[in-house]
Amino acid sequence: MRTAVQPGSIILGHHTGPSDRLIWIEHLDAFIRVLRADGLTFTPVSKLCRLG
Repeated sequence: MRTAVQPGSIILGHHTGPSDRLIWIEHLDAFIRVLRADGLTFTPVSKLCRLG
């Protein structure tokens, strides 16, 4: 997934139920750290809608 993310990408994620919620959050946190280390930044979609 990391190689598919580039500037301008919109990342959507979800978990399948309460039992995997904590695992999903842990993976999301690690994923965000990796992308930030690569120099990418995050902007909420709501902010993008206001800019357009």
